[in-house]
Amino acid sequence: MIAAITSCRKHGDPVINPGPTAVKASTDTLTSIYQIIYNESAQKVITSISGDTLKMLYNEDVSIMLPVKGLDQSYSIHLFQNFTKSSLDGVSYITYDQYNDTNFNWADDNLNNVKLKTITDTTVNKQLLAKIHVQRPFYFSKVYTSSTAAKAAQTALLAKTAETIGFSAYVYFINVDYPTYTSTAKVIYVKAAKD
Repeated sequence: MIAAITSCRKHGDPVINPGPTAVKASTDTLTSIYQIIYNESAQKVITSISGDTLKMLYNEDVSIMLPVKGLDQSYSIHLFQNFTKSSLDGVSYITYDQYNDTNFNWADDNLNNVKLKTITDTTVNKQLLAKIHVQRPFYFSKVYTSSTAAKAAQTALLAKTAETIGFSAYVYFINVDYPTYTSTAKVIYVKAAKD
């Protein structure tokens, strides 16, 4: 069971990202009940043009797994995204939280607060694991000097094939942040069907 951690933020207030959060490196052994295993596919970003604006809808689609005992003995699990090795880095975006409030350049890392997820049991190498599948949209947009410039930027983006998005996740339980586990996934840029 995942117990919720509350925030001091008042419902209805927009959240502005205070800056990057430092996440410590993993030093845990493979036998830890808090070991996180990733099961992510290529991350899709759907691009479209609206006037002089390039819109990029990133549909996060990542699964993290950990022993069921680790999930049962946790207060929260935190998942962070790292866009620095993608064209999304430095581009403004919005997300929506569990109350459908708008967040600017910030996504809630506490998976207790993420509505768009499922938790199921799965078996890997004869070990029972809890699989947390997170799917949520990030709405990126960048304004250019003209629609021609926005379309040129979209064309350049569609040609990129070597970019990645990084993930880091850790478990919190009884005043302890357990070791962080990281992974990367390839980014695929596509053009919106109606664009």
